[in-house]
Parts: sequence; structure tokens; C-alpha cells
Amino acid sequence: MLSSKILLLLLLVTSSARANYLSLHFYPAPTAVNWSSPSSLARSTVFNSIVAISHSIGHATVEVSCDNGEHFLSGATSADDKEQNTLLFKDKIGLGILFHDFHGRLQSDREITSELTERYKTGHLGVVTYLISTSTCQRLSNYYHEYVKLGYGQHYGLSNRPRYREGAGCTAFAKSFLDIAGLNGGFEESAWARTINVPLIYIGRPWTENSVSLSSLVFPKSRTHWSSDADPHMTVMFWDPDRMYKWVRSTWSYLKKHPQPGSTTALREEAREIILDRVNTPTPTETFWLD
Repeated sequence: MLSSKILLLLLLVTSSARANYLSLHFYPAPTAVNWSSPSSLARSTVFNSIVAISHSIGHATVEVSCDNGEHFLSGATSADDKEQNTLLFKDKIGLGILFHDFHGRLQSDREITSELTERYKTGHLGVVTYLISTSTCQRLSNYYHEYVKLGYGQHYGLSNRPRYREGAGCTAFAKSFLDIAGLNGGFEESAWARTINVPLIYIGRPWTENSVSLSSLVFPKSRTHWSSDADPHMTVMFWDPDRMYKWVRSTWSYLKKHPQPGSTTALREEAREIILDRVNTPTPTETFWLD
């Protein structure tokens, strides 16, 4: 009898099986984004934007393949980097950038395939693949096509909530596919999330009357801190691509030493992949949208 590990791999890679699956791809930042303080965040982000052409704070993309032959790759991103530069240098929005609703777009299959091809070679990628049922795969397909049709991909922002028709940042977009598939509540949840209380003094218009230059964040006159719950602030909760990537690496190493039923590990060239069997997870029937 085949072991569960071999069976999972056969289901995923054997063309005759044509397995239904959802894969999330996590791209780490060029160097880890430092979220320890507002100034550390600003400095590490500026550094990454200098050394990287794209995805300076990391990224996440989605792959869905169904046994009816449908296959697509997608990811949320900003439509134009000029908008960010205008907000930071002209409008002096400061850390209001974390709450801004950018003009967005969804990446094409071709664009993502090119990125993944390179990252498979370097290993700068973490992948988690969920084997799912035919009905769940069809639900994901329906969600994606409706998301595109309704134009939600034209909105992009770290704090945007996709199922509330707000568009999404890259990780929220990827995470929404887990929500739609009914795969919430897994052991990855707490490891991926990050919640930050941003002091109002670092946030510019339209939320406050402040004018917050990027230089004042990168080179502050005094030490900066995130806000306590008691002080004036705005809270942002998001899924951190660096944490997602690190979760894949640590979980992959753990599963190699401690195999678990329904879970296995694989390599896509140099990139680590975790494969989780969720075929028997019931397909949700709730509406896609929560408004």
C-alpha cells in the first residue's frame, strides 16, 4: 500500500490524476522588513526599494488548478509606482501609506510564471499547496472570475479587505482564497498575521492634518515607537509575506523530521513546498461577499 506521502505527491504531479489544488506562493522581501518601530520600518523599506526592482516588502500570489482543465495564476499589485512616490514625497502622507487605497491591478499568468521560474531556481520562495475537492476548486474559480468581473482588482492596499469589496493587498488577496475554500483556522493563521497600532503623529492627510515627510521617519529626531491601545492611533492588521515565507521554511523542516498524516514536503528546484491534503474539507456555501 502506498504511503500517504507518496500518494499526496502522485495526486499533485501525475497528469492523469488532474488533482484539484490551491497553491499560495510567498515571496520574502529582499531583506526582512523591520517592523520593530516606525523608523525601522521606514528605513528597511527604503533600503529594499533601492535594491529590488519589485516586491520590496515581499509578495504573495495564488495558483488554482481544477480537474476540469481550468488553471490560473493571479496576484494583487499596484498599478503604478508613481502613485506611491507622489504620496510619500509630495503629499507627505507618512505612514498613512499603510491605509491608502491605491490604484491596483491583477497580475497575469505570464507575469507570475516568469517570477516563479526565477524564484524556483534561487529558493527565494515558499509554497503551500492544498489538495481540495472538485466542488471547492469550482468555488474558487467562481470567486476569482467574479472578483475580476466586478473590478475589485483595481483597488490595492495593505488594509483592504477583499471580501468586503474593498480590493486587497497581495497577501489579503491570497488569504481570501483560503477563506473562500473553508480552509481557515489552520495552524498557519497566527503565524502569518501582524497587527500594528500606528501613532497618528506619523499619519498624514486625509486622516489627520499632519505633514509627515519620509525623511522624518527614516531619520527621526528621537526614538520612534508603535502606539499603545490607549494612545491616539490607527490599527492595521495584515498578513505578512516575510512571516508567511518563514512559516513555510520552519514547517517544512518540522515535517521532514516529524511526518504528519495528510501532510508532506517537496522541493520545486530550490524552493520549499508544503502539501496538505484537504480534499475532505466540506465546500462552504456562504456568499463570497460579507457586506
